[in-house]
Amino acid sequence: MNYIIPISVVVLLLIITIVINNQIIAKKNQVAQVFGSIEIYLKKRFDLIPNLVAMLQKY
Repeated sequence: MNYIIPISVVVLLLIITIVINNQIIAKKNQVAQVFGSIEIYLKKRFDLIPNLVAMLQKY
């Protein structure tokens, strides 16, 4: 009967650890996704530079 409380504390700590780890992984994935979208926007912007130069040459 005395072993129920320590086991429940260990299980609770394990569950808390798993939840925190999942939150950290989710935040890490969000950061990676944001950096990926920034890279895409920068590439699109870089691809438009030749068009801008061509327009200025025509003007």
